[in-house]
Amino acid sequence: MCGHLGCGEDEGRTAGGARPLGVTHAGGDTQAGLLTIHGHHLLPVEGELQVKLAGHVLEVVSATSEEIQALLPAGLPPGKYLLQVLAGPEGSWRLR
Repeated sequence: MCGHLGCGEDEGRTAGGARPLGVTHAGGDTQAGLLTIHGHHLLPVEGELQVKLAGHVLEVVSATSEEIQALLPAGLPPGKYLLQVLAGPEGSWRLR
């Protein structure tokens, strides 16, 4: 999946020494219109989960603590994009 929209390096962080959060891999399938994000502790303990790709807020269609699937914006060409996963007040990740 990484070949369609690219992968990058995790810049994850936590707030106040909370559990380790992180995105380990992300890739998109433009034909299926889905972005799949793999990692650990991806679900927030409180608050909302939000996924942004190149500044677009994506609709999350499924989420577990280890995988998130979100709808890609229509017409997004293959390439490398900034991915942000925001998990409540606990932390956020940036994947370039």
